[in-house]
Amino acid sequence: FFFRSNATSTQSATYAPSGPSVVGAAIDLSIPTLFNFHLFIEAYNHIDQYGSETPAKVLPLIFLTVLIGRTVIPPSRRGRFWSVLKYTFMAPFHQVRFRDAFIGDVLTSMVRPLQDILFALSYYITVIWGTLSGNLSLTESGDALESSWLLHNVMLPSCALLPLWWKFLQTLRQSYDSGNRWPHLGNAFKYLSAALVILYGMTHPENRRSPLWIVMFIGCIFYQIWWDVVMDWDLLVVVPRGDETILENSWFASRASFRANSYVLYLNMLVVQPFKDATRSLFNKIPRISQIQLRPRRLYKDQAFYWRILAYNCVFRFCWMLCFIPAYRLSPSGREHVTTFSSDTNSYVGVLLPVAELLRRAFWGFLLLEKETLKMQEENPTYARVAL
Repeated sequence: FFFRSNATSTQSATYAPSGPSVVGAAIDLSIPTLFNFHLFIEAYNHIDQYGSETPAKVLPLIFLTVLIGRTVIPPSRRGRFWSVLKYTFMAPFHQVRFRDAFIGDVLTSMVRPLQDILFALSYYITVIWGTLSGNLSLTESGDALESSWLLHNVMLPSCALLPLWWKFLQTLRQSYDSGNRWPHLGNAFKYLSAALVILYGMTHPENRRSPLWIVMFIGCIFYQIWWDVVMDWDLLVVVPRGDETILENSWFASRASFRANSYVLYLNMLVVQPFKDATRSLFNKIPRISQIQLRPRRLYKDQAFYWRILAYNCVFRFCWMLCFIPAYRLSPSGREHVTTFSSDTNSYVGVLLPVAELLRRAFWGFLLLEKETLKMQEENPTYARVAL
């Protein structure tokens, strides 16, 4: 719906896949992917029976050939797909619409899958070149990629940082087009600070990171959570408290029991009363938990739905930044592996991190699209009938 509304003059506004069609396409691609993975596991587990690793290494190449063909066939549909993405890739040269900003955010959460795709394409090209030239066998091609300084220290890190760079440029372009610094520069700071922390984590070994880096990492996470809840979702509101008197039973209230004299009154006027007023004002500004509630305008009926998304986003927000840090990089000589994230390979963290992040981004998208829907309802009464 939003992508139809944000269509550009260079593409048809009628091109906006529905939800069921997207799910159907995902299933159509998932079935052959899982089938190929099953064949690969079977071939790998029966290497002794086949007497060679060739079947296990050829199957991914066949599947990649089909997928590469599907990226351009049929040309009409794939052309529309790539024409949409180009507005995100060329952020500073085009006006940033809601569609382009949303795609940019999604790409930042797909760093791990994008790196896997890049590695697979690198393996595919290396094998094809090595086979046609006769310089490398299938095994030697894999070994060459494993020790490739260019791949591990340049291409894969660049693949991780590019989505952050695109989002940073998008926010600057939004600030330029709107003529407002806030909130676009605040959003730009979110991506810039994350990129600096991530870049430090990429380039420094795991056992040589300073405590300051951990503090900055945690600070970035809190800033991102605040931005999600307050700026992206506009989820919470602070209701005004009633005519409650703060600190009525405090020590200051008992001062009336003292016998007044000139010194006590003078001290009360210069010290006690100003301190009491300042303390009362401070406590009045700090909202109580009972005052923090969901915004009154909502499309989803169940309030627990919002609180669950909020809790999940707060708990798993760190996954977004950790997904950018690789398990290792190569030393300048290219002969040693420098560990940058040992948990990535020593446990199931490397698999669970991108899954948790993609789920978090999906939940984030629910509330962002809801906020955009409410915004459209306010601007155009025609959309007032939209409800979930």
